[in-house]
Amino acid sequence: MDDIVYLNDDPTTPIYQLSAITERHEQVEILWIVILGGNRDKVCSDVPYCCFSNSAFIIDVARLKSVKDLAADGLPTWLNRSNTVYRYVVSKNGYLKECDTGSVEFRTTYYAQKSNTKITRRIMRLTHSSGDMAMICYTQREIRDLKMISNIKAIYL
Repeated sequence: MDDIVYLNDDPTTPIYQLSAITERHEQVEILWIVILGGNRDKVCSDVPYCCFSNSAFIIDVARLKSVKDLAADGLPTWLNRSNTVYRYVVSKNGYLKECDTGSVEFRTTYYAQKSNTKITRRIMRLTHSSGDMAMICYTQREIRDLKMISNIKAIYL
């Protein structure tokens, strides 16, 4: 098993992966496994704060005081760029299958920082329309110009 790395040595914010996961089917599968009770060692119970690296996190939204806390990440204002929604049904063998009328929703919201659009984040949520499924959120930061990280830290820390 991989060693768990925590953002800023905070045990409430384990880093799922030190890079972005861009394939939608992989993003959905990761969240579905966690919802079904899979390994939760790398699931955050708090919002990752002041993350200045390309990283991916899985956040258990039920453990937050409010879903609005997702915006309180210690970084400047984010602009909502767009949203996409895909629907799935749960097959008899427990897998998700994409379907326009499915009850499981996978929503991705794309953001860029207001002050520097080269810093982006995606928040992906997997929810069930009945409300029976705990909402799990997968968020990742992408910084396209790694040279500017030291400047960002100086300004916002």
